[in-house]
Amino acid sequence: MDRATVAKTLEDIGNLLELIGDNFFKARAYYTAARLFQEMDVRPDELVESGRLKSLPGIGDALTQKITELVRTGRLAYYEKLRDSIPGELIAIMNIPGVGPRRANAIHRKLGIETVSGLDRACRDGRLMSLRGFDEKVVHTIAAYAAHMRK
Repeated sequence: MDRATVAKTLEDIGNLLELIGDNFFKARAYYTAARLFQEMDVRPDELVESGRLKSLPGIGDALTQKITELVRTGRLAYYEKLRDSIPGELIAIMNIPGVGPRRANAIHRKLGIETVSGLDRACRDGRLMSLRGFDEKVVHTIAAYAAHMRK
């Protein structure tokens, strides 16, 4: 398994944790580990097999176990379970420019929106503007992408 795949998986986990409103520091640990893998020159399998993975800054027991599973099997049960627990189309909503995990969480929690078409309707009927941090420019950007995705 290459560094980019490990980094992407760890970053995705951080995003999903933020999306569901989990502990910010837990999400940040995954972001930090992802950045570490993006910047390093050593292959992940070398780190796992040599036992040096845990010696990296910010990599504790839990991350060592998860990265080891990912590198050795090509899969990570924790990631798959987390991804499968996300309702509706929230992952697609999170990936719309201008949204991200925190805003997608707010959209879901405060407006009950789980689909791109629901997001599109909320943009058009003004409900999205009622949320803190959603100004006219942000809503316009989100509306354009949501309308495009809905088609």
